[in-house]
Amino acid sequence: MCCNGTSAHEKKWYFSLPSNEDENICLACIVLSLEDKQLLNVRKKIILQKLHEILHSSPQIIIKIIEHEEEVQSHIILVLLGYCCGSVEHLVKISTECLLLFLIHAKKEKLRLAVAQKLTVGIQQECNFVRSLTHFHLLGRLFQLFPDLIRECLNQNSQFIRYVANGMAHQSEEVRSTIVYIFLQIYSSNFSAGNSVIAEIDFFIAKGILYVLESGITKDVIKNGLALLKVFISKDSKRVTLLFENLNEEANFLAVIRKIILSSDAAFQVCIVQCICFILSEKNEDIYIRKLIEGNVPELLFEVITGTNELLLETIFCCLVLFTHSPHFFEKCHILYSISTILEATVALLNLKNMKLLALAFNLLISLVSNDNYLVATSTQTSLFQKALQLFEKTYKVHSPQVLLSANKLLFYLLKKESLSSFKFPLPLVQLFDILLSCLKNVQKYLSSHLLSSPQFRNSFENNMDDLPLEIKILINGLDIIYFFIQILKHQTKNPMSMEEIFSCPDVQNKSKSTAKINVQSVMQAIIDALDQIFVPCCLLLGYTTIISKISWYHLINVLSATFESLIDRSMLTLFITKLMKAKIFNYAWNLKVMDVSTIDKCLEQPKDVGNQCLKNILLFLMHSQAPSEYLNNLEDGITQLNGCIEECASVLSLKPEIQIQNGGHLCSMQSTFLCLVYNSYLYEGPIVNMKIVIPHLVYYITCNLDKLNLNLVNLKHLVFIVAICLYESMNKIPTGLIEVSEIVWDIIFKVTSPAEIYTHHKVILWWCFKNQQINLFSSYVLQIWLEYSLKATDTFVSCQATKILVNLLTTNTIAQETFVRQLDSNAEIKFSFLKKAFESVISHCEDTILKQRFDNLIQIFVNQIQNWLSKMLIVKNYEDLSKDASLSIGLESLLWCKEYMENSCSQVDIKLVFHVTSFCCNSSLGNISSLLPCLKYLQYAVKVKSDDSKAWHIVTGNTNIVPLLRKCLSFSKQIKIEVLHLLNLLLEHQIHAELKCNTSITIPFSLIVKWMNCQSTKLLSIELLNNLLDAEFKGLFVQICSLEQNKPVSNQVLSRNDIRILTIYLQNALMLGNPVLQKVTLESYKKLLIYTAKTDCYLENHIMLQPWLKILLESQLEDLPGSKDLFENWSNFKKVNITLIGVMDQFANRILDMPNVAQEYKTKLNMGTYKNLLKNETILKMSEVSAAPSCNKNNDTDLITEIENFIADRISNLKENA
Repeated sequence: MCCNGTSAHEKKWYFSLPSNEDENICLACIVLSLEDKQLLNVRKKIILQKLHEILHSSPQIIIKIIEHEEEVQSHIILVLLGYCCGSVEHLVKISTECLLLFLIHAKKEKLRLAVAQKLTVGIQQECNFVRSLTHFHLLGRLFQLFPDLIRECLNQNSQFIRYVANGMAHQSEEVRSTIVYIFLQIYSSNFSAGNSVIAEIDFFIAKGILYVLESGITKDVIKNGLALLKVFISKDSKRVTLLFENLNEEANFLAVIRKIILSSDAAFQVCIVQCICFILSEKNEDIYIRKLIEGNVPELLFEVITGTNELLLETIFCCLVLFTHSPHFFEKCHILYSISTILEATVALLNLKNMKLLALAFNLLISLVSNDNYLVATSTQTSLFQKALQLFEKTYKVHSPQVLLSANKLLFYLLKKESLSSFKFPLPLVQLFDILLSCLKNVQKYLSSHLLSSPQFRNSFENNMDDLPLEIKILINGLDIIYFFIQILKHQTKNPMSMEEIFSCPDVQNKSKSTAKINVQSVMQAIIDALDQIFVPCCLLLGYTTIISKISWYHLINVLSATFESLIDRSMLTLFITKLMKAKIFNYAWNLKVMDVSTIDKCLEQPKDVGNQCLKNILLFLMHSQAPSEYLNNLEDGITQLNGCIEECASVLSLKPEIQIQNGGHLCSMQSTFLCLVYNSYLYEGPIVNMKIVIPHLVYYITCNLDKLNLNLVNLKHLVFIVAICLYESMNKIPTGLIEVSEIVWDIIFKVTSPAEIYTHHKVILWWCFKNQQINLFSSYVLQIWLEYSLKATDTFVSCQATKILVNLLTTNTIAQETFVRQLDSNAEIKFSFLKKAFESVISHCEDTILKQRFDNLIQIFVNQIQNWLSKMLIVKNYEDLSKDASLSIGLESLLWCKEYMENSCSQVDIKLVFHVTSFCCNSSLGNISSLLPCLKYLQYAVKVKSDDSKAWHIVTGNTNIVPLLRKCLSFSKQIKIEVLHLLNLLLEHQIHAELKCNTSITIPFSLIVKWMNCQSTKLLSIELLNNLLDAEFKGLFVQICSLEQNKPVSNQVLSRNDIRILTIYLQNALMLGNPVLQKVTLESYKKLLIYTAKTDCYLENHIMLQPWLKILLESQLEDLPGSKDLFENWSNFKKVNITLIGVMDQFANRILDMPNVAQEYKTKLNMGTYKNLLKNETILKMSEVSAAPSCNKNNDTDLITEIENFIADRISNLKENA
């Protein structure tokens, strides 16, 4: 390679590499060395390797040297070509690489063509395929690197290609592989398209390909053969015909396909399946597809589909989908086996987590299931359906929108097929329902995150029907699944013998369990929830302007129609229909009904029928319990007959009855239907049409046609509400004729005997009724219903709103007030309950003083009316009627509530009512507690202390039968006994306060007092009674006590010692309980009892005051010294010392002296008391400090004045001295 510094060659042939610039290399030496036959091949190989390295790393060096030396270039190529086609095998490969690199970098088309021609001529002259292998290899490489050579080379030597084609049948696989590779390059180039030479040999090439693939053993032969086959048919689909000829021969196309598919090489399988896909996808004659099917190619693909190679599976799925487009596939292939295999393969694919592959598998299943042959194949097969359900259970755990869409499509087709089939076996509804829930959950999750979350979603989709967005596809598919599931549910429920849930057989594996039963209502509830939470909101978000939105609404309305037509509990749909109506579902259904289908008729099937059916089903649902069957039939007819936009349909009200004949008798149906639509839309706050458009036609309808029409109660009900709505919405400016129309409707209402049949529960009806200045039956009924509604509504907010509406009405409308008070005879309880609730929920929280004042006036009116009503009732009705009627007790409770909560404006006591109530009580039987209790409570209120009026007290106590009644009541039930004790206490308080005298009295045995003090419920009342008796020292009171020993009432005589001891013990025990409710009255009673004992029995007083356990009692009272300090005075002032109380009194003195406001007072009392010399020294010192405090303060003031005077005197003296 180097001349070693001699001058044998010119310097222009020298060059050096960038990696080693000190080394000079001579290109001429390289060429001459390669030509030297004496040089060893080993040296030549080294030279070729060095040349290859230079051409690979720095080819520009050599190219630059020989750029203008064409002869040198040709010479170098001839030298390298000689080695490429030579017999020295270890020089062939390296020399070939050098030649190709040289041709690449030289960029000389002539040189490349010359090499190619040299090779083709040499091959033809050699006429031996085996000896020409090196030529073939090099030619194949040239054709691959320089495709343009193919045209020039073959045009100049067309016989070459015919000669080479014969080599495809050569016995040597290496020859066949090499020749196939050459033809692969030829057919891959643009030269093969439309070339007559190539067309002439296509037949031989087709046979050659089949022979190579059929007889080929090595991978290289099969690989090149498959590559040539793929290119061969892809360049010209007509060549497929050549492959299917001579199928009877051993080397035929079907045999080749079977061989490759059953091979173990996945790459070969992918390639042959791709070839099949090409044949299926092109518009070839159906006979070739039939031959593939008859050759069991699909069955072979189903066998291979159980593998794990993802590319192979993807290719097979696509190929099988193409097969399903041919009807011959379902005639020949066993669909059960096909679907079962794909189901198993799809389950296995879940582990690969290849979402695209999963979607393809589902698409294949969809193609199989969507064919009509599916029903025939599965008519006796339920295990297949079970396998599909198991697949869904696992698939819905995969979170992929593409897989979700594909799975939903398959579920849709399955449900659709089952809903259209006459399935003789029960479907597994329980499992199917679980899958439906999973499906809806996934759809909701996806749409919530991708659809509802985007504020621009409404405008993000254009009118592109050909390629719907993924979100819309999932939305529509979910709606279709719901629709066909409802159809299956309806079909199953109509056929009891096929309902799975009516059978309950024990589980074979677990006998303690039974097969689950499906609850149809729970299924429908889940469907309604899904519609409510995701599908309806999504469609509302889409609007109704684009084609996409109209398609979505079509599917939703179809589902809604099926939902309201299904066998479902009406209560489940109440809230849902309310929300739908507020969302103006009537408008969307009507828009679908009148839609122009010219642009989307391919997408939607009969949208008018779907819209009509939805409107019918919703109206029938709304009017089911409100109208007779004849009216419902008219609704169906009216929906069908009404056409055009809804605004135009309002004109049917202006048509004359004479036009009935011209309309085929449908006018009444159309008018009734339009009124029904308007009525329900406004009732649920989703107006279908503007009332301004309706009013003129409505005025004409009522004023001109009403007398000629057969107006039923349902239509009248609708008219009443619509007229009320019109007036309410036109409050500021009432259109002409609307007032007259309202009066006409009122005239009709006055003739109706049953207001319930024309009543609509709406606040506008309430407003309209009392806009009329006449009290009538209908208005009274409306007010009564609203009062009941405000009390019985389960929703707190709704109840409160109804109460506010009524409060505003009753406090501002005199007709409503008068109607309210007039209903006392029949609805007293409701009126009272409403007033009570109105005060608690509205008035008590209201800051509006005007409203409060109006409510007070309403209460005053109610009180006056109810007092008169009660007095009249007590006069008119006899005792038996009053006892049976609850009105008396309700009225008294109402009156008492009003007196309690509105005391300032309702303080006057009705004496007549007191008299009648007292008389009723005296005549009543204790068996009627419900009437007696309110009477006793009212008497309690009546006899409460009033400084200026004791009439009620005299009426009660002056009744000769009151004492026997009270005596009986005291021995009756606990509730009656408590109320009577309360009444007796009030009578005593009033008597003592007003210093009244009575001619009659009730004597109570002392044993009863003791018994009541033992009872928890009467303890307080009995102590209060004792406290009142002690106030008057048991003298001249309405209540007298009969002593245990004397067995006669206590009058001037004192209670026996035993009685006083018992009372003392009971009161002491009550004080020890520490009950704050009892404390005050018990303490007062105990002090009064001590005073009473001191007056009547000094020996007993001495005994009581010296009791040893008083220490415990008084210690317990030290905790509440401000309230019990007076109690300690009784022992401090007593003449004898109770030695057990010395310590207690000392504690009392210490604590009382710490109370500044009473310290001085009690210090004086202690100094004068019995225990003054028994107190501790510290206590006595503390008492002296309390005594000295005032004088000490006085001395301090005097000293301060003296100091000031001395200071001033000193200052004056100093000033004089300085002067």
